[in-house]
Amino acid sequence: MKFIKCFLGFFTNITTAVLALVAVISINNYETVTAYLPMQVLGAAAATALPTALIYNTEFKTLKKFIVYALIHYSILCVIMITLGSAFGWINPSPIGIFFMCIYVAIVYAAVFAISYIREKKDADKLNKALMERRKR
Repeated sequence: MKFIKCFLGFFTNITTAVLALVAVISINNYETVTAYLPMQVLGAAAATALPTALIYNTEFKTLKKFIVYALIHYSILCVIMITLGSAFGWINPSPIGIFFMCIYVAIVYAAVFAISYIREKKDADKLNKALMERRKR
């Protein structure tokens, strides 16, 4: 159950970040937006939320381990998104297209990390407040 909740949380955050990025990118390239785009975004979000939930559903004992896992995770996401981006026609599978997809993945990665951090900090603050109130009794 914890994994499903984690997956759905990442799926929601990734979908939101990807849609925001697509909206910004599409301002100048609106002719590239197709009727298939919403389903493609949902598919890409699901495909990237799965490894994200698998990796970040564990506890990291050290900062070094977290950084190594984050780099591996980012590489996996780049491979997934380059493959899907090429299949969906989002990028040209050339070095410059691959470079830009990796930049887009980094932007979404940072946004999802920030959203997740804010949510988890809020939950942790609530728990700490409840513990402090309980200790006072």
